[in-house]
Amino acid sequence: QKEEYLLSKLNFLGNAPQDIYYFLTNADLKFPKLDSTEDGKLTAQNFTTLQQNRDVNIRKESFEKFYNTYKSFGNTISTSYFNNIKALSTEAELRNYDSARQMELFNDDVDVKVYDALLESIHNNMSYMHRYYAKKKEMLGLEEQHMYDVYLPIEVGESKEYTFEEAKELCIASVAVLGEEYQNIYRSAFETNWVDVYPREGKRGGAYSSGSYKSKPYILMNFNGTLDSVFTLAHEMGHSLHTYFAKSNNKFLDYNYTIFVAEVASTFNELLLLNYLVKRAETKEEKLLLLNHHLDSFKSTVYRQTMFAEFEKIVDERVDNGEALTQLDFDEIYLNLNKEYFGDAMVSDPLIAHEWMRIPHFYNNFYVYKYATGFSAATVLSQKVLNGEEGALDNYFKFLKDGCKHYPIEQLKMAGCDLSDPKTIDGA
Repeated sequence: QKEEYLLSKLNFLGNAPQDIYYFLTNADLKFPKLDSTEDGKLTAQNFTTLQQNRDVNIRKESFEKFYNTYKSFGNTISTSYFNNIKALSTEAELRNYDSARQMELFNDDVDVKVYDALLESIHNNMSYMHRYYAKKKEMLGLEEQHMYDVYLPIEVGESKEYTFEEAKELCIASVAVLGEEYQNIYRSAFETNWVDVYPREGKRGGAYSSGSYKSKPYILMNFNGTLDSVFTLAHEMGHSLHTYFAKSNNKFLDYNYTIFVAEVASTFNELLLLNYLVKRAETKEEKLLLLNHHLDSFKSTVYRQTMFAEFEKIVDERVDNGEALTQLDFDEIYLNLNKEYFGDAMVSDPLIAHEWMRIPHFYNNFYVYKYATGFSAATVLSQKVLNGEEGALDNYFKFLKDGCKHYPIEQLKMAGCDLSDPKTIDGA
């Protein structure tokens, strides 16, 4: 009791690095003006949009000024991050865990071998990432592919525009494989106002599914007619239907599923939509657009988040071993990983070494790996259902209805997916 009392009293010190980082990067840190654009604006919010611009001068200038700005705060950010990990490592030691990573994973009853299985599989399948960027370099006609070309979209014909009615009908049709009951609930969601659809002044950006135990699982989104918006609708409806089945089959204390499995149901529905749209594609260009959308999502969610997860693992191990890490150490770890993950078709520009400084998820300790495992699990489970594998559909509904009666790894085993086995990620 005395130890817990002392730890609780000092808890604010453990939160201090995250608070410092938040205010530094969201309030105090200002970017210089750009010479290559009319308005000259460079912000954390418009950076990715600038990196998608066809003008290489805009991409290069925004890239250099963005990361040089972070570099100028390197000592502050690295001290903040080191102390965040040091506080976590110290707490883990006091609580008799082997590492901070083990302590954080214990919250979901996840063994560290699940984390290690993810890293092992990704390293065994790194060639797919390298081939993707080699092909992208070829299709973009680039002599050299730099880190400021990462977000440059491949031109594969004009993107379609969709009305919300069209998006709705496509999403409903795509889940037919899950049966009549699921499809009927899906349709009733639109008829009973689960969704706040369009952007308007004063409305929060992005999209999410929320609600309470006794309410509908409400969705907020900002539909803009793009293919991404259609997939966002499918994604959020995946969350909401998961919530619907979890609430309908459990008492309050057993309904609220963990973050670890949350992305499985949402991505599962995205993959059903992808399958439906690819089958209906009328031209080669339309099919390429859809496949590229999927490859880009897989790259971002599985490979990139695993790279972040490996960065966290290396940092934790070195801090646990008593090392005091500086900006140079963090930069070196990150740049080496970037080279390994992107391969020879990509020039790992020296400034990309500072990218770790802009990732706020590193303060949600050992969280990002869940994106990669969730996407991989959804890939494996959706294929089982789409291929009509015996028992796959029933097992998936057991997972949706379980709420939080079982820990997440057990829930996914029930569904037909063992994430402690690297072969599961290999399959994805």
